[in-house]
Amino acid sequence: MSRDDRRALDSLPVGVLLVNAGREILYVNAAFTRMWKSPGSACRESQNEG
Repeated sequence: MSRDDRRALDSLPVGVLLVNAGREILYVNAAFTRMWKSPGSACRESQNEG
């Protein structure tokens, strides 16, 4: 995913969670982490793996 794609998804007011066919997290935006009160570091770690 490009940097521009990430910026566009981060700017959305709704939560976005992208997963692959193996159900691995590819991307989580800030609104998703706020909505589900999930720890941001865990989401960021999974984003950095891809």
